[in-house]
Amino acid sequence: MFRRTYKYYMRPNKTAVAFMADAMETHRRLYNDALGWRIHCYETHGATFSLYDQQKAYARVRKGNPFLARCNVDSLNRTLRRLDEAYQAFFRRCKTGGPAGFPKFCPVDRFNTISFGQDNGYKVTPPAEGERWGNLRLTEMVEGKPHRHNIRVKFHRPLPEGAKQKQVSITREGKRWYLCISLEIPDEKPSCGKGEVGVDVGLNKFAALSDGETMGDSRMLERNLRVLRIANRSLARKTNKQSNRRRKCRERLASIHRKVRNSRRDMHNKTAKVLVDQFETIGVEDLNVAGMMRNRSQARRIGDAGWSQFMTVLDATATRRGAEVVAVPPHYTSQDCSGCGARVPKPLSERTHKCPKCGLVMDRDVNAAKNILARAIEIKKKQKTKKTKKVKS
Repeated sequence: MFRRTYKYYMRPNKTAVAFMADAMETHRRLYNDALGWRIHCYETHGATFSLYDQQKAYARVRKGNPFLARCNVDSLNRTLRRLDEAYQAFFRRCKTGGPAGFPKFCPVDRFNTISFGQDNGYKVTPPAEGERWGNLRLTEMVEGKPHRHNIRVKFHRPLPEGAKQKQVSITREGKRWYLCISLEIPDEKPSCGKGEVGVDVGLNKFAALSDGETMGDSRMLERNLRVLRIANRSLARKTNKQSNRRRKCRERLASIHRKVRNSRRDMHNKTAKVLVDQFETIGVEDLNVAGMMRNRSQARRIGDAGWSQFMTVLDATATRRGAEVVAVPPHYTSQDCSGCGARVPKPLSERTHKCPKCGLVMDRDVNAAKNILARAIEIKKKQKTKKTKKVKS
């Protein structure tokens, strides 16, 4: 069994939008109040409250608070659990020596998700066969009586068979509302392809394969730079931070960034699916992307390509489908000749590999992909020999 989240677009009416916006604001104030309570207790008494202490306390407060009384009890407890997880992550980072990152108070535009437990305060109805629109029913308590809101949900892909709903989250992105369903899905049978391939990620083309094929486009942000610059300048001219014009400009800018982000993630998912469909072993470079982002001349394009996100998506897809991703050291993959192994130094601007010893001429990225595949095969052989030695011993 493994967990997977499916995200669907919702089209609520004005009443449902008002209810969800009020619920989001109630949860935000609960989060901030609980955080302030913890800080005050620590500064005053040198101790803090646990998650269960706060859940019990707010259960009593909820009876006399009309705003908390309208919301589902389990969803309120999950918001308190989010704060507790932020505290636990803060203490964990303090122990490891990294940047601490103490939990912060959430402003209005930074709290955009509320969650519901399994079959608690909601009901998801998938669409009938051949249709795309389903329904989400949320329950609100009005003067002690349940009031239900029915919201249309666009199921662009069906829920997998045999999946069990574990959690539902409602997310706001600008003016759009989304339903995120966390599912517990039975393990899939291995359905990957056969064969081996090396993948070299780049900036001109997103990925070059060891068989000579190139995939994807790594310039999602660059294609929208002109529109982004215009929107940023328009926002910078609106100096009154409380004005409606500034709010509209900010929403327009956020929608452009959302479009770029969604396009990039869609490309990553499609590229990973094609690779797993065709190959069983996929060799990639173990890149230090954070260190490469310090290159001021290439930082924006490296961030635009989203290599780290792609590696995460590829690894998750391969694990689910029974394929294997092998990370290899990235040193000299572009400089070494894949034909004879000779090292041929060349600047980044030179896009063709020409070996003076064996005469091999090919694209620089394809040559690197072949070297990545050779190193991945060597790593797999070493792993097999280690396993056989352990079995014999």
